[in-house]
Amino acid sequence: MAVVLGLVGMAGSALVFVPAARLESYGVFLVALFLLASSITLLQVGRESVRGLSSDRRATASSRLNLVQAFNSMGTTLAAAFLAAC
Repeated sequence: MAVVLGLVGMAGSALVFVPAARLESYGVFLVALFLLASSITLLQVGRESVRGLSSDRRATASSRLNLVQAFNSMGTTLAAAFLAAC
């Protein structure tokens, strides 16, 4: 259910960018970006849960998920630092 909600939320929030561009409103863009990021987060959490349950290695699913989340956070931090230096 979370995967479907994430996909529908992504599509809906992407459609919010059209009126935001026509209105030329920074606030509406921020709302659209927040909704899009929230939908992507929901999609990722739902996907990882389904993948962990369907895996042959159920015992290590939680540790693999934690490792992926750690690299995701590290990548987010390093990308911001790299882009700030450019």
